[in-house]
Amino acid sequence: MTTPTTLPQQLLALAYAATPTTLDDVARHCGAADWQTFTTGLAFTDLDTGGGCAMHVAQTHGVTLALTDGDAGLPTGSGYYWVGVMEDVFGAELYWGFFREAALDAQGGELLDA
Repeated sequence: MTTPTTLPQQLLALAYAATPTTLDDVARHCGAADWQTFTTGLAFTDLDTGGGCAMHVAQTHGVTLALTDGDAGLPTGSGYYWVGVMEDVFGAELYWGFFREAALDAQGGELLDA
């Protein structure tokens, strides 16, 4: 496994360290072999979703992967952040998780509620 060099990739690796089984299950549901396959080589863009909210977003396996600072802004570090997997940017949240470094604070979404 290569060392992540961008903040989004670093956050995705930390999230995986916190809850690998769940994130592998999410990735498999979306058609990837595992979380690493699901998140490797993504091109993130910054998106202003309106109402003062912004997030990093990337498309992978037919869904949107998004990152915020755990509130309404772009993440600036790993102190607190949110990871979401959605049908599309404004679609249903298949998975969401709040993290502090490599520790999970809370998670949910349609895949976990099923």
